[in-house]
Amino acid sequence: MNRVAVRWSVDVELSFAQALYVVALGEATVDPTVKTVLTQSVQTINDRLLTHSLDLASFWETLRSSAQCGSEVLASIPDSLDSAGCSELMIENAQRQVATLLADSRQDMEQAFPQLAAQIELRYRPLRDRWETCGFGLLRTLAKGFWGGNFAAEPDVKNQIPLVMIQPIRGGDGGVDAEAGRVWMEAMLTDVDPEVPEILRLAFFNHLLLVMRTLNFDHLSKEMRHAYRLAIMVQCLEVGGEFDLIRSGDLPIGRVMELWRIGDTSEVGAVVSWWEEMSSADDPWPIRVQRLSAELAAA
Repeated sequence: MNRVAVRWSVDVELSFAQALYVVALGEATVDPTVKTVLTQSVQTINDRLLTHSLDLASFWETLRSSAQCGSEVLASIPDSLDSAGCSELMIENAQRQVATLLADSRQDMEQAFPQLAAQIELRYRPLRDRWETCGFGLLRTLAKGFWGGNFAAEPDVKNQIPLVMIQPIRGGDGGVDAEAGRVWMEAMLTDVDPEVPEILRLAFFNHLLLVMRTLNFDHLSKEMRHAYRLAIMVQCLEVGGEFDLIRSGDLPIGRVMELWRIGDTSEVGAVVSWWEEMSSADDPWPIRVQRLSAELAAA
């Protein structure tokens, strides 16, 4: 496995989309200023969407997903309205109204956080320094363990991982966008949970992206993709133990599912049971993933 370079950058636009998403859906924010700045305009948008019986979650999720792919928030409004169920007759008028409110919100956020890009860069430096120390070792160990005998043939697709860092909104969040081929993550200055360091969250996202590239993830079923995410999460915790990043006797599977927002709490038992069976098995990871998918379906 050739060295995989992580290309670090800041994405203020995705920070804005993430803030809108979290405030609009009533989730907690770690910075009260974000909620104060956005609540009024976001509530006005929600009220107008509900007046026309549109799906709020679909609207904001599409807006954020588009930003994860690198699109501008305002340019994503038509697709977001369409996903929320807006009719063609209504969409032009609704787009104008929403665009005005979002433009005002963006201006308010820029005034509240005038040096946001520089602040995000400062916040992610400790994580970047730690990644440069042991990150590639983590990725190499994960790849070797996942591909087993096929490790030498595992392709280094593009051999680079674009990583965009954003403003902490939820207090620890991130994801992988397979379509854009990049990872995004909130820039936490310190570990959210000392027992589960942020470098492991980053290793999980980077490893998952490389697996996605190799397996052509889009052709897998939704259930199988979910099983892969959970299985790769567990593998990251196992390797984290080898690197002395996880020090508890048992892998903190339930805690990490909550912390990294993977799956549902109702699935914890099935994942733990699966790992108790698979931890000492010699089966390749793709076979283990198939068994996890079956256990989740039966749970």
